[in-house]
Amino acid sequence: MSPIPAWVILPAMAIQHRGPLDLSSFDHTLTPDDESNTATIIDLTRVTFIDAYGLVGLACYLAAADGEGRSVQLRLPVSEELQTYLARMHLREILDRYDVRAEGGLPEVRELDRRDRLIELRSFHDVHGSDQLAAFIWSRLEGHANYEVVTQLYEATGELGLNVIEHAGSPAGGFVAAQLYQRGQPGERAIVAVGDVGIGIRESLRELHGPMTDGEAIERAIQRDVSGIPDRGRGQGLTSVVEGVRDLGGTVRIRTRGASRSITRQTVEAADTLLPLQGTIVGARLPCRPGR
Repeated sequence: MSPIPAWVILPAMAIQHRGPLDLSSFDHTLTPDDESNTATIIDLTRVTFIDAYGLVGLACYLAAADGEGRSVQLRLPVSEELQTYLARMHLREILDRYDVRAEGGLPEVRELDRRDRLIELRSFHDVHGSDQLAAFIWSRLEGHANYEVVTQLYEATGELGLNVIEHAGSPAGGFVAAQLYQRGQPGERAIVAVGDVGIGIRESLRELHGPMTDGEAIERAIQRDVSGIPDRGRGQGLTSVVEGVRDLGGTVRIRTRGASRSITRQTVEAADTLLPLQGTIVGARLPCRPGR
């Protein structure tokens, strides 16, 4: 992987967390790294649950550390069930890509079939790869959630993937994961997440829209006709994702560097003082059967 330009390198951060590592909690898991350590530690021993957003966030963290030349050691969850889940979601491929040692190693597992309705953690590097991922999500989830939910996830993946390719300037490309949770239960939901280790939303908008904070950049980016590209008709993608997910009763979480916004039909939850993580992560959580 090409190194991240020096002007975007952020302070070294570690991950030390207990409880769920998911769309609701990942933004608050970073801690200042102890510079006396020879390697940055990702300590997941006390993590009790990991979702697609947490996995993409973890991949982005590892990619950023690699671009900055930082060595990383991963402490796996104590839970054997979680270790198996991480193996099934292809975390080993990401660890191998960035030469990260997982203490104890991930277990060997059999590949899952289409009935499991998950999209393993994977990377993409161009528009063709982004389109393939969107189509893959459609094929995996069709018939297992309302048509409008599957359509929204398909469109969201395509739009978010295109944003990574066109705007992020991410030397590692992008990462995506998705899954259905609590299948067949009243709380059944789908989560898709797309992330990168690029320049961030603020920097992508700066040339056309002037200086702003990371939080202000998120708020600008979800408005129609706001884009880092001056062509007519640009600036619809992220807005459409937010509106579509929100109107179906879902949640969109957007994190870029040190700020995030969690957006629902009723509220916008803002966090502007997060410890910074390189790039941008966008996650969407949707009920599989809206209105039930």
